[in-house]
Amino acid sequence: MYKKKNKFQKFLICILTFIIFCQFTSISALAIPIMIKKNTLSLTRDFSTKPVPEIQQKEKSELAKKILKEDLIQPYAVRELNHTLRSIRDIVKKISREENYVIWIKSLQAKYESLNDLDKKVKNNLRIRQSSQKEHKVPNAVQQKTASLLAHYESNIEPILNRLEYLLKQTTNVYENRTLKEIEIKANFFNAISEFKNYFDTKVTIGPKKPKLTPSPPSFRPSNFKPIKPQGKACIPVTEAPKNNQNPAEKKF
Repeated sequence: MYKKKNKFQKFLICILTFIIFCQFTSISALAIPIMIKKNTLSLTRDFSTKPVPEIQQKEKSELAKKILKEDLIQPYAVRELNHTLRSIRDIVKKISREENYVIWIKSLQAKYESLNDLDKKVKNNLRIRQSSQKEHKVPNAVQQKTASLLAHYESNIEPILNRLEYLLKQTTNVYENRTLKEIEIKANFFNAISEFKNYFDTKVTIGPKKPKLTPSPPSFRPSNFKPIKPQGKACIPVTEAPKNNQNPAEKKF
């Protein structure tokens, strides 16, 4: 009887030792890859035996091809162009005050390059619209309106670009020297800046930042709402005043 108890105690001790050993070691983690291998729904690298096809680096989407061929309208070109014109106006004002003009000349050059790029986008948008109108046989009045809009835009943007080109390339050396410290100006620089500023203030009209919209009436009722007359007998009727200022208590019977 005593020997049977000792054997049972040794068996329990062995089981407890094995459980504790498994808990404090990573042997229990061996069951995870076995389970993943048996699970056919798991997504692992070794699940499919077929090699994954490589994506070509030079492959381009249809949208990118249209943008490169300039066959796609870019709707935000006009808004960005107006923003660039506002920035140019502010930069010219700061240069005319002779405040750190070396730094602002470099900024003006960057805005001039952006304006050139946006000018091409806006013209391309109008030309795409013209070709689309011809293809769909839009009425001649609409096509003439688009053509006049393009002509009006070109007549207004070309003087700005020409004046900026003269200002940067003829009166400064910003295109000759790439560094910021070596920028030099000529004698007629500030005269050209003042002339450009006067032209910009008098001749150039920039589109509004945000359209001015009239406030809409509340959605829960119309603006011409009329009060509803009360219904029912809840109201107390008002008695009429006696005629000839006669007290009702003094009536003669």
